[in-house]
Amino acid sequence: RTHPQPTLAVHNHRTQREMTDSAKRQRCNNEAAMRLAKEEGVLQRGKHPANVMPGGMMWMDEDSDVQSGRQRSRSLGRWLGACSDETVLEVMMFLDGVDLAAVAVCSHWLYAFANHDDLWRRLAILQFGADHARPVRFVKNWRLTYVLHRQQETSGGGGVGGVGRKRKREESVATQSLASFQVRKVYSDALFLPWMNMSRDFAAAWLATDNIDRRSGLTEQEFIDEYESQNKPVVLTDVVTKWRAFGRWNHEFLSKTHGDALVNVQAIDMRLADFLEYSRTSTDETPLYLFDKHFAEKMPGASEEYETPKYFRDDLFKLLGDELRPNYRWLIAGPAKSGSTFHQDPNATSAWNGVLTGSKKWIMFPPDVVPPGVFPSDDGAEVMTPLSCMEWFANYYALAKTPGVTPVQPLETVVRAGEMMYVPSGWWHAVVNVEDSIAITQNFVSRNNLNRVLRFLQFRPEQVSGFCHPQGRSLYDVFREKLEQVMPDAVAAYDRMIADEEAAKQEKLKSAETYSITKSAALASSSSSSSSSSSSSSSSTSTGGGLFGGDTSFSFGF
Repeated sequence: RTHPQPTLAVHNHRTQREMTDSAKRQRCNNEAAMRLAKEEGVLQRGKHPANVMPGGMMWMDEDSDVQSGRQRSRSLGRWLGACSDETVLEVMMFLDGVDLAAVAVCSHWLYAFANHDDLWRRLAILQFGADHARPVRFVKNWRLTYVLHRQQETSGGGGVGGVGRKRKREESVATQSLASFQVRKVYSDALFLPWMNMSRDFAAAWLATDNIDRRSGLTEQEFIDEYESQNKPVVLTDVVTKWRAFGRWNHEFLSKTHGDALVNVQAIDMRLADFLEYSRTSTDETPLYLFDKHFAEKMPGASEEYETPKYFRDDLFKLLGDELRPNYRWLIAGPAKSGSTFHQDPNATSAWNGVLTGSKKWIMFPPDVVPPGVFPSDDGAEVMTPLSCMEWFANYYALAKTPGVTPVQPLETVVRAGEMMYVPSGWWHAVVNVEDSIAITQNFVSRNNLNRVLRFLQFRPEQVSGFCHPQGRSLYDVFREKLEQVMPDAVAAYDRMIADEEAAKQEKLKSAETYSITKSAALASSSSSSSSSSSSSSSSTSTGGGLFGGDTSFSFGF
């Protein structure tokens, strides 16, 4: 059902010499762009696979049709040519794989858009991501992945999980059906920047700062006094190294022991072995990130390979039991440059994140300091951030480090295999894998962050996540009921705190109202006094021996 890719002929009426000169200029433009990028230390690969160039480079092209946009309009047609590149990509999202393959043979610009891998990734996830019987298996790129799954679907095959000669034959067919092609004179930031973000190296400056405490040998009370009660992050260096999973949970071990487990990878399910292969070969700008909350059930024996550190065993959500407590533990894994953009952890909980393999860059801001480039809604229900972690670092990291931009400088570090990050309640944080990484994380409620959690559950019920009660009761009501049975003093203290805050709020409103009334009265009095003074002055001028004699009735009405 896919169209074979024909050889694209370049229809041009210029002489061969003119075409040769143009090709040389194009090559110089490419080399100049790559040289500039490499001087900045951001690229690890050569040029864009389809030879797309950044939008600003079109001004270096001597072709007047390119600079005026006429060449782009001819290539895209009347209607698409009038749209921005971003709008063209939006339009392309309405096409299926057959239509994209057909559009790709029409012109250089349409080929560049139709082969944008994010479009094929979206198609593969939408069409095949919900098929648990045949989970998605990534092959080299999303275009080939889609083609393989489509061929299997139309031929009635039994899935794309095969190996050996069958898999190589499938890849060969898919490769031939959509051969690569080098476009000419396509300048587009919408197409180039995603590839550039994917191809960036981590700048040395991004990894240099290390201003989060690293501690080992802490007693539980020392941890509470120095960090948890202060709501302060810390890296613990002597916890993960004691786990049985440390040193064992690498790609080879997990593929061999749990490779057939279906794990949740954002919006789709994949075999763990297939995801680890994707992680090894992905070139996505925003790589898929394994974030599975049921890994302990899917991977027999996994929960016995690690244990909750002593500092975090006082988890009050345990009172709800396994059936009612919100989602709280996850296996997380992903390739370099995958991760989480800025967010605050769900339900105002605290968390710990233990790294088993690889390393992670962390950057954190206190709860009341919104990071640059992050735009939460007024109620905090939605947060707008750059599409990928690498995009944030490229565009906002230097700004975040500039004195005066935020009230405080961010806390940041690289957490390596065998180390664990403690994330206090409410802290903004972004995490990006510096290399292929595997970690385990858990969220929890302790006595020290109980009030923050209760406040969130009570006053932001629409933002509670990971909880569903069979009778529709709120998490606040259920959790409070359990707490009243075992910790009535803590609940009473919370009620007093809320009552005191409400009283202080009312007192503040009353003071503001009193000030407003007093100020209004003062202004009214001042206005009345001014009016009386003006009237007296006017009367004096008109009756008392004025400028034109005592009997004149003329007055100066100033």
